Amino acid sequence: MKYGLLTSLVLLFPLSVNAGIYKCVVDGKTTFSQSPCAPDAQEITIKKQPAPYKEAATQRTEKINAALDEVGRKNQITRLEKKESALQRKISRLDRERDAELKKLERKKRRAENNFAGATWEQSISEEMQAVSMTYADKIQVERDKLKFVRDEITALKREK
Repeated sequence: MKYGLLTSLVLLFPLSVNAGIYKCVVDGKTTFSQSPCAPDAQEITIKKQPAPYKEAATQRTEKINAALDEVGRKNQITRLEKKESALQRKISRLDRERDAELKKLERKKRRAENNFAGATWEQSISEEMQAVSMTYADKIQVERDKLKFVRDEITALKREK
């Protein structure tokens, strides 16, 4: 019973909101009512006026969206700058690793020079040094290409202002 009454009120509420307004003249007095109060009652329609604040709200929304875009752009630049730093550190690390391996091979080569059978071994070490140099050169070039791409992205984002 309780839910039936509640349901009927909820269903009837929209009808009462959409009910018309009537203008009646009774005994020379003008009255307004939700239902016709006289046979000559006139229904009045109320025209909605556009909200005066709509344009201002639209402008504020556009400013907020522009500010959010700017924050997103700055965040992306920051993220890319961190990536740029990480790539620079990686290139430096690869340089150090290459130098350490070449130094180790150089010491090995010097020991081979003090050995009668060292000529063949020395040639082998020289080839290994060349292979290490080429391997690291390729790795470093890949990282430099990535670094160039990141720097180009940063430059493009900074130009967007």
